[in-house]
Formats: sequence, structure tokens, C-alpha cells
Amino acid sequence: MDPDLDFSLQSDYAAGKAKRATDKVARLIDRRHGIPNAVGINLYKTIVRPHMEHVLPVWACLSDKDLVKLKSVQTQCLRKNKGSKAHSSTAGVEVIAGIPPFR
Repeated sequence: MDPDLDFSLQSDYAAGKAKRATDKVARLIDRRHGIPNAVGINLYKTIVRPHMEHVLPVWACLSDKDLVKLKSVQTQCLRKNKGSKAHSSTAGVEVIAGIPPFR
């Protein structure tokens, strides 16, 4: 626990673990030549999302900067799962994937 009650280190750690898990899932998907979309979303829910939800008890105290960092990890993973372009709408990708918004 940080003496200043700043949880940015914990959110950085969670974002790093989630990014590594995202890379593993992306290797499985391999540009639509691998697993189907539904399996990719289930892998996201079981492998990537728990790393970000680990910070859940402190979300109320997280700064907006840290929340944006975690949300960007979720968006990157969903875009890779769906094969979306980098400029695709975050909200649109979440709706198509059936994933609730991060906050």
C-alpha cells in the first residue's frame, strides 16, 4: 500500500499483466485463422479481465488517468479479438463484443 494512498502503482501492475495476457490471447486468435470470435471473447473474460478486476476494490479511488489506462487495455484486447481497426469506436467495439463498459 502506498503511504499517500495513491493506487497508480497497482493500476500500472494490473495493466501490465492484462497486456501480457492480451498478447497471449492475440497469438491464439492469429488474425482470424485461429479460434472463433466467441471463444476469443470468452478467453478475454477469463484471462484478461480478471487482471483488471483485481484492482476493483480501489476503483473508487483511482484517478481518471489510471482508469483511462485500464480502459485502453480492454479496448486493445477487444479490437484484437474482433479484428477491428485501431480507430474503431471504443463503445462500438464493446457493444459488438457484448462486454460492459469498464467503469
